[in-house]
Amino acid sequence: MYNNKKMPKYPKPFPIVIKIFWAGIFQRKLSFHATAQYCIKRLYPPLKVLGQENIPKGGPLLLLTNHYTHPGFPSWWITLSSSSVVPAEIHWITAAAWTSPDPLYTRIITPITFWAFTRLAWIFGFTPMPPMPPRPSDITARTLAVRKVLAYVRNTKNPLVGLAPEGQDEFADGLIMPPNGVGRFIYHLANAGLDFLPIGVFEQDDRLCVHFGSPYHLDLPGKLSLDKKDIWISKKVMSSIAPLLPYELRGLFR
Repeated sequence: MYNNKKMPKYPKPFPIVIKIFWAGIFQRKLSFHATAQYCIKRLYPPLKVLGQENIPKGGPLLLLTNHYTHPGFPSWWITLSSSSVVPAEIHWITAAAWTSPDPLYTRIITPITFWAFTRLAWIFGFTPMPPMPPRPSDITARTLAVRKVLAYVRNTKNPLVGLAPEGQDEFADGLIMPPNGVGRFIYHLANAGLDFLPIGVFEQDDRLCVHFGSPYHLDLPGKLSLDKKDIWISKKVMSSIAPLLPYELRGLFR
């Protein structure tokens, strides 16, 4: 794990929690951009933004971020930090539930998080996605989620879509390879007209930092099999995120 001597403290925005609760009760939509700005304004020290010249005003773009986390840093600050800075709504692809090999966890925690995450996704206009590789019971749900994202891209003017390709928490060595199948999914988004913009989220010098990289177009080298295409794209997108992070967090992509 990347160990800083100092770590920023993260406020618990109870007013937002209450607002989300009532939105769920009365079936109302909320702006995640406005929610993110509210939370980030209460962050101290303030959020540090790097690569400001690359902050997009609109799409069509796929925003690709690392899934940085550690005890005391809830992963939702990844999406909050990025969405607070980008002056438009981002359609985030989020986890449909927390999963675990533990049977007890699967029977108790996974259904609870599925219920909560799907409702949060509806409130903010996100697409919840089962994990990759999917469990047999998730294959149909994942196919439907992929179709939903592609439909959103094709039917939205200047879409901004957000994705953490690793799909899980980073561990001691920083960045890891995304699960099998993520590269093929990203390829479908590229074919739908999205260019890519990498984002690095990390903590440094007692501050939460978000670093926007330069946008780029995905160009595949020649003819590749489906499996090789999947691996090549995953390596490409993670390699574009790595330079935006401190060396200690680059993991397999140092």
